Amino acid sequence: MTLRTASDNFELFARDWLVKIGRSLRHTDANMDIASAHSGYVASFTKIATDSMQLKVKPSSSPSCSYIGVLKYEEHHFEGHGETHDKAQQGPFSRVGRLKVTEIFRFVAGRWVN
Repeated sequence: MTLRTASDNFELFARDWLVKIGRSLRHTDANMDIASAHSGYVASFTKIATDSMQLKVKPSSSPSCSYIGVLKYEEHHFEGHGETHDKAQQGPFSRVGRLKVTEIFRFVAGRWVN
């Protein structure tokens, strides 16, 4: 496998990986965390910013692993406030934080593993 082929393969893998990560989030826009606050309610959720994805693939010197792939992306955290549970859930929502994530994968036996 060439570096170009490995890079193309890693991009497909990474896009699928981010979809899986997004599905595994505990609180999403479809399943918000809603808590009472001193001024009403706060609804919060996390979303994977797929447009923040950055990839790098490089050859490995290991005999058991031909390539290393580095995936970087961001998790964005949102909150909405409201006087009632329902109003908080309806938004509007503002991004209140972001987490930069880096994951490293190895290409072993024809597939990407972490």
